[in-house]
Amino acid sequence: MDLRIGLTGLRLAQQAIELVGTNIANASTDGYHRQELLVRPVESERYLGVPIGGAEVAQYQRAVDTLLEAEIRRQQPQLGQLDAELSALQSLEGALGTVSSNPLGQALGNFFSALEQLASQPDMQAFREQALWAAQDLAGQFNHLDTTLADLQHSVAAQARETVGQLNGLADEVAELNAQIASLTLSGGNTNLLADRRDQALLEMSKLIDIQVVQRQDANGMVDVLAAGTSVVAGQRAGHLEIVSAGADLGIRREGALTYDTQVGGGQLAGLLAVHNDILTGVRADLDTLAAQVIQQINHAHVQGVGTGGAFSELTGTPVSDPDATLAAWETPVTAGDIHLQLVGPDGESVRYSLAIDPESDTLATVADALAALDPAHLSTSVVNGRLHVQGLGGWRLDFLGGTDLEANGAWTGTSGPAAGGTYVGTDDETYTFTVLGDGQVGVTDGLAVEVRNSAGQLVTTLEVGQGYSAGEMLDICRGAQVAFGVGTLAAGEKFDLRAVGDSDTSGFWAAAGMNTLFSGESAGTMAVRQELLGDQRLLATAAQQAGTDNLIAKRMAAVRDTPAAGLDDSTPGEFYQLLVTGTGQQISSRTARQEAFQNVVNQLENQRSDASGVDINDEAAKLIVFEQMFQAMAKFLGTQKQAMDALFDLL
Repeated sequence: MDLRIGLTGLRLAQQAIELVGTNIANASTDGYHRQELLVRPVESERYLGVPIGGAEVAQYQRAVDTLLEAEIRRQQPQLGQLDAELSALQSLEGALGTVSSNPLGQALGNFFSALEQLASQPDMQAFREQALWAAQDLAGQFNHLDTTLADLQHSVAAQARETVGQLNGLADEVAELNAQIASLTLSGGNTNLLADRRDQALLEMSKLIDIQVVQRQDANGMVDVLAAGTSVVAGQRAGHLEIVSAGADLGIRREGALTYDTQVGGGQLAGLLAVHNDILTGVRADLDTLAAQVIQQINHAHVQGVGTGGAFSELTGTPVSDPDATLAAWETPVTAGDIHLQLVGPDGESVRYSLAIDPESDTLATVADALAALDPAHLSTSVVNGRLHVQGLGGWRLDFLGGTDLEANGAWTGTSGPAAGGTYVGTDDETYTFTVLGDGQVGVTDGLAVEVRNSAGQLVTTLEVGQGYSAGEMLDICRGAQVAFGVGTLAAGEKFDLRAVGDSDTSGFWAAAGMNTLFSGESAGTMAVRQELLGDQRLLATAAQQAGTDNLIAKRMAAVRDTPAAGLDDSTPGEFYQLLVTGTGQQISSRTARQEAFQNVVNQLENQRSDASGVDINDEAAKLIVFEQMFQAMAKFLGTQKQAMDALFDLL
């Protein structure tokens, strides 16, 4: 009995020393939980009701707080998601720039400044070339930023696939550890180190994706793991996940499954999916919207002007993706409205035609046919390789200018012929009706006047054309439109109309077809300056008159900078981009604050875990001294027993 007591004590001290050594050796190992001995008496017989027979290790116990461990795992997905989103947003901010410094914003400002300079001297070659360079730089900045964002999306997609690979590897590790723990549990071995490794693997999984850990009810110590609505670990079997392309988005599913999710509950993977599917996709969409609005508004003005070369002998548009589709299906929007075409003869004679556009039924071919039918003798149209081609015949030239035209309004018996002039600067079409007040001779009869009313019947002005008026002198009507009366007579009550065309493309067809536009493309990635203009700066439209000497179109293009657009949420182009930049900064700020809050919570939880499960070297060293002394005492106890036995045998 005494020998048994000594031997069990010696063995217990030895096991305790080994356990202390294990604790000290793993003090800095991630996921390690301090181990402690549970001791029980070895009962061989009893003396006075007290079991006598020594002591043994009942269990190697981990110092673990399961509720605390579960809470740490619960916090990790939010922190992991914020980390992933912040990293991507910071890269996005680097691409977009800051409020004070951003290449695209500067390119926008430089472009509109160049147009303002051009408007001051539209015939100066240096200013025309500068405007084209600024337009080319703006398109290049849009292209570069779109490419950068596309590369960033590809990088995020690659990270998502890499993250899923890590997740699958951890699932395999947990399943393998489950198997080892189950086997060792059945054989009565110590599974604590394996359980620590499994807990650490589960913690790493929770950083990647939100998981649910289920402890099995049987006694073999295995756990099951659920993630993304599916089982990724079931006992000793692991199920793998995969990333799939779901249109422009990324989705996640179990390998081989038919359905997928584009969102998950948390973790780095949730952050990467959110960045790819929502944040970057949204920013690229906003960038495309900005580019499209700039293209459409600039082109809409440019189409209705001419450069220093005047009208065109022929024009060819940009390719249409589907020439057989109705206009309503075009990427650049076309609405119901009118287009105007002006033909200019060799002697300066001009005639204007208008054509109603129905985007729901018209195609590029039907519009081309309708244009050709307007004046077959002087105009030829065709569609070649998806491009609209318009050509003047017999020395006639063409343009899409607005302007003013006189139209008869009943009989005209007076011998004075009115003539329209000026540069109409209105953006809406208007019809002015002129009514002669009194009979008389232009420039001679006292009190002879002409009343002018708009299409709403409101009096606009009364023109004094009697005594004191010089026949042929242009008189202002409204918004730059003018009229002159030649030598002759006017008859009371006779009328004529002056139609002022402020928008020769109310449908947007000319711009959508790429006829006389400044830019081609429909988005940030496709925006470009038309090569024809880069090859000949005279084609840069600045004027709204055939002579090409006014600056109305240049001013209209420059005014786009300060004009809020419905497509830009009633913001100007510059404001819209600044909101995009500041919005990214605000997202970074809010996520940084949330990340710090979650990190503080996790730090507190980890400190609590360290207190509950960590290894204190000083405590372990103190235990080592105690167990070493116990080992020495048991050894001395056994030595004393041996001496007593030897003495007894010597007596016998």
